[in-house]
Amino acid sequence: MEKKIYKTISKTFIRNLINVTDLANLINKSITLKKKGKYYVSCCPFHNEKTPSFTVNNEKQFYYCFGCNIHGNAIDFLMSYEKFTFIESIEELSIINGLKIDYENELKKKKIIITNKENLYKIMEEIKNLYQKNLFEINGIKALNYLKNRGLNEKIIKKFSLGFAIFKKDNILKTFGYNEKQRKLLNKTGMIIINGKKIYDRFIYRIMFPIINNNKKIIGFGGRVLNNNLPKYLNSPETEIFSKGQNLYGLYKLKKKKDLKYILVVEGYFDLITLKQFEINYAVASLGTSITTYHIQLLFKTINTIIFCYDGDSSGYKAAWNSLKICIPYMKDNKQIKFVFLPNKEDPDTLIRKEGKEKFQKRIDNAKSFSDFLFEKITFKLDLNNINDKIKLSINALKLISKIPGDFLRINLRKLLSIKIGLIDDTQLKYWVVTKNKLNNSNKYFKIKKTNMRNIISLLIQYPKLSKFIPSINKLDAIKKNYPGLNIFIDLLNIINKNPNINTGEILEIYRNKKTNKVIKILLKLNIKLFDNKSIEKFFLDNIIKFLCLVIKKKIKHKVLKLKDNDLNLIEKKKINLLNNTIFNIYNI
Repeated sequence: MEKKIYKTISKTFIRNLINVTDLANLINKSITLKKKGKYYVSCCPFHNEKTPSFTVNNEKQFYYCFGCNIHGNAIDFLMSYEKFTFIESIEELSIINGLKIDYENELKKKKIIITNKENLYKIMEEIKNLYQKNLFEINGIKALNYLKNRGLNEKIIKKFSLGFAIFKKDNILKTFGYNEKQRKLLNKTGMIIINGKKIYDRFIYRIMFPIINNNKKIIGFGGRVLNNNLPKYLNSPETEIFSKGQNLYGLYKLKKKKDLKYILVVEGYFDLITLKQFEINYAVASLGTSITTYHIQLLFKTINTIIFCYDGDSSGYKAAWNSLKICIPYMKDNKQIKFVFLPNKEDPDTLIRKEGKEKFQKRIDNAKSFSDFLFEKITFKLDLNNINDKIKLSINALKLISKIPGDFLRINLRKLLSIKIGLIDDTQLKYWVVTKNKLNNSNKYFKIKKTNMRNIISLLIQYPKLSKFIPSINKLDAIKKNYPGLNIFIDLLNIINKNPNINTGEILEIYRNKKTNKVIKILLKLNIKLFDNKSIEKFFLDNIIKFLCLVIKKKIKHKVLKLKDNDLNLIEKKKINLLNNTIFNIYNI
């Protein structure tokens, strides 16, 4: 669907959208930028660093990090930092700039509107309203009583927009699927199931929990069955607007909280709602799925401290360990994770009712630290008086510690490890970890040899106005197969000549879906250093001259080979002399 929409949005509109966007202002909303000459700089939001190496160039509509090499335009930043899709990025930039998305033609535009996310959001809102209505009518008495017996009051029920899917297979289908178009829309939301000729509601006889995204749009539902049918809990399937692994129940309510110190991650809908009723206002739920890297990124964008709450049984400890391992690559020095393990057969919903808010809050305040849980887990069943177990602990611990980006945290964990295995200091461990990191980082970025043609393309992407120094390329088409990269150069130059005021951000957008996109991105990084215009022009001209000389030399070589065969006439000999003189003149410019 994403690619289909992209093809129908005007490419000219996308380029113009990038061009009118104030890139520095856009990025400054997410991280703090400082003006440095004509650039803006900051510590990179994509890797841990102390010295700012993240640079934003408004003129080029382009950002680049000299530390980790991440780069791109306004769309790339929203996709990388905010985790938007391509289309969501276009929509966001359109809203910021007050522009209406321009589609290729009206026919395609109408097709897009039919399946547009807004239509999906709208029908999901209407379904939510129906479920709410059901809950407070005769058919919903049993469901409402169930909620009240679980200790939920009417205020909290309405606050979370809880509803009820009645004991009827076609309640949603008959109410909203009144024609083929509507049934297709319902199918896209995942709210009906089409099984051959049979069509019926996905959720039947269940308490319904609307799942809301950060824009306060309903994107899916969770349902708790009222009878003994399985599964007990059922979520919406993956759709265009919903993905379990990319959403957290209740997170939208915390996004704007200014006094938030940490976020408590619980497992169930009822856990979250009950905690909220007891004024524990800092919880989210994981929608019945394991924590994902996407969840961690979402949480760490909102808060610096995450507290995971799990059952105290073996499955709870296993889930906690998986969460810890997923968090490790995101553990910068300003980030923390902690763990709360509840008594066996207890969950937040039942426990807080038994012991009240104050005692439950004490459990949160005394949460187990990241380092405590880490070493508790990796030393389990190890005898630290045994040399083999010490070696095993060192290997297992260093594998995890070396992945931690926070320097201070990594050093302290290494010291703790040294103490546990009985080393006087951690010098050897430090060498081990640093060496391993160097090895890991050595292949992090693709390295290629610089050539004249690669330098030319690299500079043209960054400084399109350098094209004014390039002579006519009419004759280059005939020889482009003989010189690597020449076909990309010709294509790039044609794009620049057709769009004289084009910038780097726009060039990247034009190549986004082209086969040569990866090549363009790699070549862009070759000459990214900031230097003055005269140096750039000189370096560019030097490479143009050297490339032209290479072409001429090849022609001479070809002619000389013919000469050995006594195959040259007088005119051809004059051409060789002319080519030689050309090289001489070029090198003496």
